[in-house]
Amino acid sequence: MMALAGPISAYVSVTGLDGSVREVPTRGCAAAARSAIYGSVRRFISVAEFPAYLFRFGNQIYADPAVKAALSAYSDCMKRSGYAATGPAQAFAAAQVRFGTPSASVGPPTPAANGRGTSSSPVAALSRTVSQAERAMAVTDATCQTTSRLASAWDEAGFSAASTWIRGHRAALLALAKIQRRSVLRARMLLSRG
Repeated sequence: MMALAGPISAYVSVTGLDGSVREVPTRGCAAAARSAIYGSVRRFISVAEFPAYLFRFGNQIYADPAVKAALSAYSDCMKRSGYAATGPAQAFAAAQVRFGTPSASVGPPTPAANGRGTSSSPVAALSRTVSQAERAMAVTDATCQTTSRLASAWDEAGFSAASTWIRGHRAALLALAKIQRRSVLRARMLLSRG
Protein backbone atom coordinates (compact mmCIF):
# COMPACT_ATOMS: atom_id res chain seq x y z
CA MET A 1 0.00 0.00 0.00
CA MET A 2 2.91 2.34 0.72
CA ALA A 3 4.14 1.99 -2.87
CA LEU A 4 0.71 2.82 -4.24
CA ALA A 5 -0.32 5.73 -1.99
CA GLY A 6 2.78 6.77 -0.07
CA PRO A 7 2.92 7.59 3.64
CA ILE A 8 0.05 9.41 5.38
CA SER A 9 2.43 12.30 6.06
CA ALA A 10 2.58 12.91 2.30
CA TYR A 11 -1.17 13.56 1.96
CA VAL A 12 -2.54 17.02 1.20
CA SER A 13 -5.99 18.51 1.68
CA VAL A 14 -7.87 19.39 -1.49
CA THR A 15 -11.03 21.49 -1.35
CA GLY A 16 -13.57 20.72 -4.03
CA LEU A 17 -15.94 23.12 -5.77
CA ASP A 18 -18.63 22.08 -3.32
CA GLY A 19 -16.43 22.99 -0.34
CA SER A 20 -15.77 19.38 0.68
CA VAL A 21 -12.21 18.55 1.70
CA ARG A 22 -10.41 15.39 0.56
CA GLU A 23 -7.09 14.03 1.75
CA VAL A 24 -5.09 12.72 -1.20
CA PRO A 25 -1.62 11.20 -1.46
CA THR A 26 1.17 13.17 -3.11
CA ARG A 27 3.63 10.28 -3.12
CA GLY A 28 3.49 6.71 -4.38
CA CYS A 29 2.99 5.38 -7.87
CA ALA A 30 -0.67 6.51 -8.15
CA ALA A 31 0.28 10.08 -7.23
CA ALA A 32 3.23 10.01 -9.62
CA ALA A 33 1.00 8.91 -12.51
CA ARG A 34 -1.64 11.52 -11.69
CA SER A 35 1.00 14.25 -11.46
CA ALA A 36 2.59 13.18 -14.74
CA ILE A 37 -0.72 13.50 -16.57
CA TYR A 38 -2.52 16.28 -14.70
CA GLY A 39 0.45 18.33 -13.49
CA SER A 40 -0.36 17.71 -9.82
CA VAL A 41 -2.46 15.48 -7.59
CA ARG A 42 -4.60 18.49 -6.64
CA ARG A 43 -5.48 19.09 -10.29
CA PHE A 44 -6.28 15.42 -10.82
CA ILE A 45 -8.72 15.35 -7.88
CA SER A 46 -10.37 18.58 -9.03
CA VAL A 47 -10.99 17.19 -12.51
CA ALA A 48 -11.85 13.65 -11.36
CA GLU A 49 -14.50 14.79 -8.89
CA PHE A 50 -16.14 17.34 -11.16
CA PRO A 51 -18.91 15.04 -12.50
CA ALA A 52 -20.09 14.38 -8.94
CA TYR A 53 -20.84 18.08 -8.46
CA LEU A 54 -23.44 18.01 -11.20
CA PHE A 55 -25.47 15.36 -9.34
CA ARG A 56 -25.73 17.24 -6.04
CA PHE A 57 -28.86 19.19 -6.82
CA GLY A 58 -31.33 16.72 -5.35
CA ASN A 59 -32.24 18.82 -2.32
CA GLN A 60 -32.74 21.94 -4.44
CA ILE A 61 -34.90 20.04 -6.89
CA TYR A 62 -37.10 18.47 -4.19
CA ALA A 63 -37.51 21.91 -2.56
CA ASP A 64 -38.76 23.49 -5.79
CA PRO A 65 -42.47 24.42 -5.44
CA ALA A 66 -43.36 23.01 -8.87
CA VAL A 67 -41.68 19.68 -8.04
CA LYS A 68 -43.44 19.54 -4.66
CA ALA A 69 -46.78 20.14 -6.38
CA ALA A 70 -46.05 17.54 -9.06
CA LEU A 71 -45.01 14.95 -6.45
CA SER A 72 -48.18 15.65 -4.48
CA ALA A 73 -50.28 15.22 -7.63
CA TYR A 74 -48.38 12.01 -8.48
CA SER A 75 -48.90 10.62 -4.98
CA ASP A 76 -52.64 11.46 -5.05
CA CYS A 77 -52.99 9.82 -8.47
CA MET A 78 -51.24 6.65 -7.28
CA LYS A 79 -53.39 6.54 -4.10
CA ARG A 80 -56.59 6.75 -6.17
CA SER A 81 -55.49 3.50 -7.86
CA GLY A 82 -54.55 1.84 -4.58
CA TYR A 83 -50.78 2.37 -4.55
CA ALA A 84 -48.96 4.12 -1.71
CA ALA A 85 -46.08 5.85 -3.46
CA THR A 86 -44.89 9.39 -2.86
CA GLY A 87 -42.76 9.34 -6.01
CA PRO A 88 -41.56 7.08 -8.82
CA ALA A 89 -38.62 5.78 -6.75
CA GLN A 90 -41.02 4.54 -4.08
CA ALA A 91 -43.27 3.01 -6.74
CA PHE A 92 -40.28 1.18 -8.20
CA ALA A 93 -39.23 -0.07 -4.74
CA ALA A 94 -42.79 -1.25 -4.06
CA ALA A 95 -42.85 -3.07 -7.42
CA GLN A 96 -39.56 -4.79 -6.57
CA VAL A 97 -41.02 -6.07 -3.30
CA ARG A 98 -44.43 -6.96 -4.68
CA PHE A 99 -43.44 -8.48 -8.02
CA GLY A 100 -39.83 -9.49 -7.51
CA THR A 101 -38.52 -7.22 -10.26
CA PRO A 102 -34.74 -7.08 -10.53
CA SER A 103 -32.97 -4.63 -8.24
CA ALA A 104 -30.09 -4.06 -10.67
CA SER A 105 -30.75 -1.52 -13.36
CA VAL A 106 -31.88 -3.17 -16.52
CA GLY A 107 -30.57 -1.51 -19.64
CA PRO A 108 -30.63 -2.43 -23.26
CA PRO A 109 -29.46 -5.93 -24.13
CA THR A 110 -25.73 -6.27 -24.59
CA PRO A 111 -23.90 -8.52 -27.07
CA ALA A 112 -23.11 -11.93 -25.66
CA ALA A 113 -19.48 -12.94 -25.28
CA ASN A 114 -20.02 -15.82 -27.69
CA GLY A 115 -21.41 -13.50 -30.38
CA ARG A 116 -24.70 -15.42 -30.58
CA GLY A 117 -27.67 -13.46 -29.35
CA THR A 118 -27.60 -11.29 -26.28
CA SER A 119 -26.33 -11.61 -22.75
CA SER A 120 -28.74 -13.35 -20.44
CA SER A 121 -29.03 -11.00 -17.47
CA PRO A 122 -30.84 -7.99 -18.99
CA VAL A 123 -32.72 -10.10 -21.49
CA ALA A 124 -33.82 -12.60 -18.87
CA ALA A 125 -35.12 -9.76 -16.73
CA LEU A 126 -36.94 -8.20 -19.67
CA SER A 127 -38.37 -11.43 -21.06
CA ARG A 128 -39.75 -12.89 -17.84
CA THR A 129 -43.51 -13.24 -17.58
CA VAL A 130 -45.13 -10.05 -16.36
CA SER A 131 -48.35 -10.35 -14.40
CA GLN A 132 -51.46 -8.31 -15.09
CA ALA A 133 -51.06 -6.70 -11.65
CA GLU A 134 -47.51 -5.59 -12.49
CA ARG A 135 -48.65 -4.21 -15.85
CA ALA A 136 -51.49 -2.34 -14.14
CA MET A 137 -49.07 -0.76 -11.67
CA ALA A 138 -46.68 0.24 -14.46
CA VAL A 139 -49.51 1.82 -16.47
CA THR A 140 -50.75 3.66 -13.39
CA ASP A 141 -47.24 4.91 -12.62
CA ALA A 142 -46.75 6.14 -16.20
CA THR A 143 -50.18 7.78 -16.23
CA CYS A 144 -49.57 9.49 -12.89
CA GLN A 145 -46.15 10.73 -13.97
CA THR A 146 -47.69 12.17 -17.13
CA THR A 147 -50.76 13.80 -15.59
CA SER A 148 -48.75 15.29 -12.70
CA ARG A 149 -46.22 16.71 -15.17
CA LEU A 150 -43.53 15.40 -12.82
CA ALA A 151 -40.84 14.96 -15.49
CA SER A 152 -41.14 18.50 -16.81
CA ALA A 153 -41.20 20.00 -13.29
CA TRP A 154 -38.15 17.91 -12.35
CA ASP A 155 -36.30 18.89 -15.52
CA GLU A 156 -37.04 22.60 -15.11
CA ALA A 157 -35.93 22.60 -11.47
CA GLY A 158 -32.82 20.58 -12.31
CA PHE A 159 -31.83 22.82 -15.19
CA SER A 160 -32.38 25.90 -13.05
CA ALA A 161 -30.26 24.54 -10.19
CA ALA A 162 -27.52 23.39 -12.55
CA SER A 163 -27.39 26.65 -14.50
CA THR A 164 -27.23 28.67 -11.29
CA TRP A 165 -24.38 26.48 -10.07
CA ILE A 166 -22.53 26.72 -13.38
CA ARG A 167 -22.83 30.51 -13.44
CA GLY A 168 -21.52 30.65 -9.87
CA HIS A 169 -18.52 28.44 -10.69
CA ARG A 170 -17.73 29.69 -14.18
CA ALA A 171 -14.09 30.60 -13.49
CA ALA A 172 -13.39 27.30 -11.75
CA LEU A 173 -15.05 25.35 -14.57
CA LEU A 174 -12.98 27.11 -17.20
CA ALA A 175 -9.85 26.35 -15.16
CA LEU A 176 -10.85 22.67 -14.94
CA ALA A 177 -11.42 22.56 -18.71
CA LYS A 178 -7.94 23.97 -19.24
CA ILE A 179 -6.43 21.38 -16.88
CA GLN A 180 -8.28 18.61 -18.73
CA ARG A 181 -7.10 19.80 -22.16
CA ARG A 182 -3.49 19.93 -20.92
CA SER A 183 -3.78 16.50 -19.30
CA VAL A 184 -4.87 14.97 -22.60
CA LEU A 185 -1.81 16.50 -24.28
CA ARG A 186 0.47 15.18 -21.50
CA ALA A 187 -1.07 11.71 -21.74
CA ARG A 188 -0.60 11.62 -25.52
CA MET A 189 3.01 12.72 -25.11
CA LEU A 190 3.64 10.01 -22.50
CA LEU A 191 2.03 7.36 -24.67
CA SER A 192 4.00 8.40 -27.72
CA ARG A 193 7.26 7.77 -25.81
CA GLY A 194 6.29 4.12 -25.63
